Amino acid sequence: MTIPLEVLQQRLDAKRQAVEAARRAVEAATKRLETAELALRDAETALREWEEIASLIHKNAELPPQQPAGATARSASAGEPTVRRRGLSENWKMVMTEIVRAYPNDVSLKDVESFCAQAGIKANADTIRGQMHLYKTRRWLESPNPGRYRATALGASAADTELPTGQDNPSENETAADSQSAADLTIF
Repeated sequence: MTIPLEVLQQRLDAKRQAVEAARRAVEAATKRLETAELALRDAETALREWEEIASLIHKNAELPPQQPAGATARSASAGEPTVRRRGLSENWKMVMTEIVRAYPNDVSLKDVESFCAQAGIKANADTIRGQMHLYKTRRWLESPNPGRYRATALGASAADTELPTGQDNPSENETAADSQSAADLTIF
């Protein structure tokens, strides 16, 4: 019994197609694996960054409030440990300086991302948001609205600079304007 040549050719073509389909499936699976490995590395990096920020926030919560600029540090009593806070890195000082320059206006998270890029800081929005939260807990920044940040005198001091002179705190301006309006109403 002999198998016709056409049938053999069809079977061979079917096997070639099956091999080619398997090869494409392997290539697609390899690409998915590479993508998953990259996503895993990114997630692990983000986790390490969050753990570092959480550690800083946790340590900050245990520390007494920072003294105002110009105040002298009190010496520790017997058995009382002294606390030394880490200062800002030069890059983060550059970011804080830009936030201070914007005073009395507040800046957005996108603005801070731009300041970070200018300072050579490679960080994602979550990392920057965590850093801004840390600065708010240290009272270096205030947040008049979600996602908006404004420098304080303590923040300017941490960046080794000062708030621009001749600028009042915007919230104080609103209070003064409201008081003036009330005074005007009582005259009439």
